[in-house]
Amino acid sequence: MQDSTCPNCGTEILGGFCPSCGAKIGSSQSTISSLLGDFISGLFSLERSALGTAVALIKNPNQVIDSYFNGHRRIYKSPGQAFFYFAFFTGIQISLIAPNVLGLYFSLESSFPPELLLIGLLFLFFSFASYLVLIRRKIPFVKHLISMAYNISMAGIVSIVIENFFLFGLQIDLSVLHTLIFALILFINNARSLCPQLVWWRMAVVVLLKILVSCLVFTLFILMVSWLQPGLVEL
Repeated sequence: MQDSTCPNCGTEILGGFCPSCGAKIGSSQSTISSLLGDFISGLFSLERSALGTAVALIKNPNQVIDSYFNGHRRIYKSPGQAFFYFAFFTGIQISLIAPNVLGLYFSLESSFPPELLLIGLLFLFFSFASYLVLIRRKIPFVKHLISMAYNISMAGIVSIVIENFFLFGLQIDLSVLHTLIFALILFINNARSLCPQLVWWRMAVVVLLKILVSCLVFTLFILMVSWLQPGLVEL
């Protein structure tokens, strides 16, 4: 095997594992099928630090996304695991704290789990919006999926904490404004994940475009939810 550099710590390696941080060196990039398999198999793995992954997503998100996309998957929690944590937090929020999530009100009388519908549609629509905005950069769609899985999870959990702080701590209902807060956190980190080389004003343009495109897909999201389960979601 040829010499290479660990994408996580920069150490020169020879073999299948980094001698410094222990990262496994993959042999191929991610595909949609491998991402789907990871979503299923990675939910219950305890070998990686959730807190460490969250910190890395805030400090250097492109490193986390590039590391997973290129097949190096030992250091960080997988996108499937991150997504599971967000689904868990959303379920707890709706069931035990308040039915308000990301500026939306969810009815508990639905026969279909609302948190699954919310997370699944946001994930697909926002990934597609990210792909459309950056289509000229020819970033593989699976990389947008990986980035969105990580960043929706991080932004969603942070947004739930912020929402509860304002609602219960300060007695302020952010309502639909909370959706904008979530979108800003999400797309700023998504842009940092996929376009880390951009200067700040170009990155701001990318973030703005993603928010505008997402307004269109978010409208589709609301219409689809209303069609699948009338009365499930109210703004």
